[in-house]
Amino acid sequence: MSELDNKQLALKWLEYANSDLKAASIILLHEDAAPRIACFLAQQSAEKTLKAI
Repeated sequence: MSELDNKQLALKWLEYANSDLKAASIILLHEDAAPRIACFLAQQSAEKTLKAI
């Protein structure tokens, strides 16, 4: 893979991570939502961010 391909792939993983974090934030806005789902999405976001690095 070239450096450009790696950069594009890293940016894609960061996009996925950001999406997971937004979903977690939305879930936490609802009183009847399960916080464990938001925690799971936050953890997934962290893993995807690390994968991007």
